[in-house]
Amino acid sequence: GFCVVKGSHKLNFPLTDEMMNGADSDFFEQCVYQPVTKAGDCVIFSEATIHGCLAWKRKDIERTVALYRFAPATSAYARGYTQWPKEYLDEMTEEQLAVMQSPYHCRFDRPSFNDDGSLGTAISRSQEKKDFDKKVFG
Repeated sequence: GFCVVKGSHKLNFPLTDEMMNGADSDFFEQCVYQPVTKAGDCVIFSEATIHGCLAWKRKDIERTVALYRFAPATSAYARGYTQWPKEYLDEMTEEQLAVMQSPYHCRFDRPSFNDDGSLGTAISRSQEKKDFDKKVFG
């Protein structure tokens, strides 16, 4: 399951390949931490934190991860949100497909929600900004 290197968001030296792939047993034993969580718990950490996954040992339960990123509107953007391969989605339930939806951000021209929860109109960026993105990102 999920693991982190505590304090690594403030790390001021490069990690060796041995540290990163688990071959440095001293580093692994002393620094890699697996938080104990219960169903429904949420682990929040900085994107600068070194994190990963230890071997999944449960054979009766498939490992599931939900990744949420919180960032200011000026940096809450990734083209990958709209490019999920079809085979990733084929066997998902409606609930799982809902989680895979791209963010409701003006860069996606998706409708926003009104205060009462009803679907509103799309809030769109200027054509100038869309043209710039197309030029820079393709």
